[in-house]
Amino acid sequence: MVDTSKVKNLYIILNTPINSKSMSGGDKIFIKISEIIKHNYGVGVTFIGCPDGINLVKNTSKIKFNYFLLNNISGENRNIFITYFLRLLFVFRILFLKIEKNSVVVSASDFITDTIPLFILKLKYQKEIKIFSSMFLRKKFKSFSLKDLLFFLSQNITIFLTKTSGSKIFTNLIDIKFLENKGLNSNQILVLPGGVENFNSIYRTKKYDACFVGRISYQKGIDILLQIWSNVTQINPNLILALIVSGTDAEISNLKSEISALNLSNNIKFLGFLDNEEKYQVMSESKILLFPSRFESFGIVVAESLNLNVPVVSFELEALKLNYSGGIVYSQNQEEFIKNILNLLDNPKRIDELGKEGKVSISEYSWEKIAQKFLQDLV
Repeated sequence: MVDTSKVKNLYIILNTPINSKSMSGGDKIFIKISEIIKHNYGVGVTFIGCPDGINLVKNTSKIKFNYFLLNNISGENRNIFITYFLRLLFVFRILFLKIEKNSVVVSASDFITDTIPLFILKLKYQKEIKIFSSMFLRKKFKSFSLKDLLFFLSQNITIFLTKTSGSKIFTNLIDIKFLENKGLNSNQILVLPGGVENFNSIYRTKKYDACFVGRISYQKGIDILLQIWSNVTQINPNLILALIVSGTDAEISNLKSEISALNLSNNIKFLGFLDNEEKYQVMSESKILLFPSRFESFGIVVAESLNLNVPVVSFELEALKLNYSGGIVYSQNQEEFIKNILNLLDNPKRIDELGKEGKVSISEYSWEKIAQKFLQDLV
């Protein structure tokens, strides 16, 4: 049993989401473990943040939490830079939040809209509270776009503040050495992986040949997915892909236009944003999961798929090889990705074998175990 006597209340800063229908891996982790911490351990949980962050929690969790609205700035139909600039103007509202001694405050991401309020609280309360920052995906500054520069600088500001304040940071396995090279010592770096629900495999009639779950973003490879599926359906025009995606209204509109332009409307079932039971049902009704991400730190969707005995086709990603021991077919390029999809769909026995391997490989990733580890790290 985890000793929670030193954690009176938990506060999670979720001030970065730009809409309430797009969930990052970090968002998912903190929402899920907060449910367990409150329900099983009686720790009070409060989410602090913007309307989009708070609505994301309300829309995806059945547990009732406490909330502190840091601003009224929604990212819906607003430029991302203006959204974050306006939110930063209101970060000092965090000073109006009264936090009891022996409380813990965690930022859900490494973006400054989450971490600046965190360190403001540290200045106010000093040793009366514990603070933890988070970095679940290292930003690699490879282009000269303003957005990439903003996120790159933001992450490095967070790392600097964490190092100089002597606080701790939650991260993933592949970025431990990166943070150590940035000057953090090993005691400051805590690994917090994603998790899966505690239920047995859901065996359903397979309605879909494949499925994709993810945000509409460069990282998740949605553009690569459409190219791959276009080639796959040219070989077998009867295949159906279930598409579970989240993004802004503009991103969704553009994606639907691309699907139409590639003549894939009859081969893609567009389902929009789904979570929890609705999402798991669609995934379990799919033969395989397509995971064309360009880079990852853990890949919660992969864990969820393997938990349902649904194997995964992916590119060669270090994070997946570090975290999963089976159930994934790796591809070195798009041509091999296409070949792996077709080979699997022609071999139901191999799909079943990989599904069983995958289920075994995620046995340590239940949300209950992840929440216990998180609580142990807090104390």
